[in-house]
Amino acid sequence: MVGREVETTNDGKMLLGMQLKSKFTEAPYSEWYTKEHDEYAMDQKAVGELKKRKINSYNIVVFIGTWCEDSHRDFPRLMKILEEVNYPEGKMKIIAVNRKKSLRTVKKAFITFRKSQPLLYRNTVRKSEELLKCLLQDTLKEIL
Repeated sequence: MVGREVETTNDGKMLLGMQLKSKFTEAPYSEWYTKEHDEYAMDQKAVGELKKRKINSYNIVVFIGTWCEDSHRDFPRLMKILEEVNYPEGKMKIIAVNRKKSLRTVKKAFITFRKSQPLLYRNTVRKSEELLKCLLQDTLKEIL
């Protein structure tokens, strides 16, 4: 099921499981997504490096907690970077997790998405800045 949304007592509406990028442009997620996406100033040199290193040849699995402040900041920025390099949305899976960060959800996503190509991933729940920093710094070669 894609686009699952639940209502929680503590966090209000929350996305769970596989998601489409377009879901984040809808309320209530658009409140934080659109602002951060539009205001983020990308490092064009780093974007050029991503293009040169053929980021589009990789599959990306993005883990996001719609309840998580780090995700509110980093996910829209990552999406803006991927848009800038014309990353094909069909090669990306967005998986929304709850506060429990269920291993079953993560494992299922990796099994479903397993390909012969290297797999980049972004865990916005535990290490929210890690991939974004790598993508924007000279350490690209360490992950690509």
